[in-house]
Amino acid sequence: MPRQAGCQTTLSAHRRAVAGAAFTPDGRIMATGGEEGLVKLWDMATHREIVRLKGHLKSVHGVAISPDGPAWRRGGGGRKP
Repeated sequence: MPRQAGCQTTLSAHRRAVAGAAFTPDGRIMATGGEEGLVKLWDMATHREIVRLKGHLKSVHGVAISPDGPAWRRGGGGRKP
């Protein structure tokens, strides 16, 4: 049977809009980036935030995780020195 699309879970820890999301290749961790300048990593089994990365002065516009897993990238409007 084909997998159904749609909202399965809501993660509500960003205070402002989320602009980007990416999953590790195994689907166990999701990275999100948003307007408040944070990147958050989520454990998809427990739906809990596991890491909060600070340092952007403005919004995080996107996040990406490499296909082999160990590297990730984020893009946004400036970083703190």
